[in-house]
Amino acid sequence: MEPHLHPHLHHEKKWKDYLFEFIMLFLAVSSGFIAENIRENSVERHREKEYIRSLIEDIKKDTAALQMTINQCVSDNKGMDSLELLAREDLSQPQNIKLLYYYLIKYCVNNPAISWSDGTMQQLKNAGGLRLIQRSHAADSIMNYDIFKENINGQGVIVRLITQATIDASDNLIDWTVFKGRPPGALLSLNPAPLFVQDKAKQQFFFNKMERKRATSIFFINRCETQFQKASGL
Repeated sequence: MEPHLHPHLHHEKKWKDYLFEFIMLFLAVSSGFIAENIRENSVERHREKEYIRSLIEDIKKDTAALQMTINQCVSDNKGMDSLELLAREDLSQPQNIKLLYYYLIKYCVNNPAISWSDGTMQQLKNAGGLRLIQRSHAADSIMNYDIFKENINGQGVIVRLITQATIDASDNLIDWTVFKGRPPGALLSLNPAPLFVQDKAKQQFFFNKMERKRATSIFFINRCETQFQKASGL
């Protein structure tokens, strides 16, 4: 008996079947892409929040440092105002000489130096973290704050240079050896009164330098107060 072979039935796919398979493949690929995009976006939003929290803590420290520097500079300027008034008095009198030494060491030799907390800011700039800040005006404000900080640092350098020039000008008038680690108040009770050179030209040179220090310090204070407001805004 001969075996009876049944022919295989070949089912031809219709164009709808191909379209369906394409759509399913497209949806599978798209879903994977969307899921990955959502995951990356979630990670970036988490990093953004971490950067913002860290930046807020740094700025809080900056405002404390700014306020301390402002207070110091304001106090120094008031002392230099008193020293300027003293310049109009008789500087051959022992009590006036003692006051001059007191005002000089207490108010004229200080240098403003702000210790910025900029760890997060450096990360934002160097690691491309600023792109994670979604609000463009916030990112602009952050960069403006950082740029203005450099402006203040530059002004601080000028104040320090003028402070050194003021100290140098005093070398021709006073005897620095009398300080010897004494607190400023102790200078008021020195007996006899320390040396003070009675040379009008040298005295005027010193007071001119001191006035430049005071004027430059006022500008520095204004810069610090502006930065304080920027910090509060951030």
